[in-house]
Amino acid sequence: MQPRLSWLVTKPSSLLYIPFLICTMWASRIATMKELKRIVESLAVLHPFDMSVDDKLRYFFVGLQVLFFFTMTAHVVFVCFVADKCKFLKLQPATAFAWVLYVGVAGLPFFMELFDMYKFQREIMLRKRKTK
Repeated sequence: MQPRLSWLVTKPSSLLYIPFLICTMWASRIATMKELKRIVESLAVLHPFDMSVDDKLRYFFVGLQVLFFFTMTAHVVFVCFVADKCKFLKLQPATAFAWVLYVGVAGLPFFMELFDMYKFQREIMLRKRKTK
């Protein structure tokens, strides 16, 4: 089974997940401190706290970096798992590469599709063993 690019827009989880990943990547790797300071100063929610804008910005920035680090770690774990399961499912190299690429970029929505396929295939194999 080949992964479908349309899953990025048809699955509700990916519609939430992809913008979230892009925002954390932007905030933790691309944005400058000046941009982030302007954004934090404009957030009315953070004004009641008795902290300077620089302190708020530092905590916000560190939190986003930690979040981005854990997201990337999860993607690496997903990719390793997918590579192993593609071998188990005996997929063609081009199909396996597509699964690894899509899971590496989009993460959980594609991972869940392959995992469901893996569980289904494994259940079929176990039933065949029981009947022998």
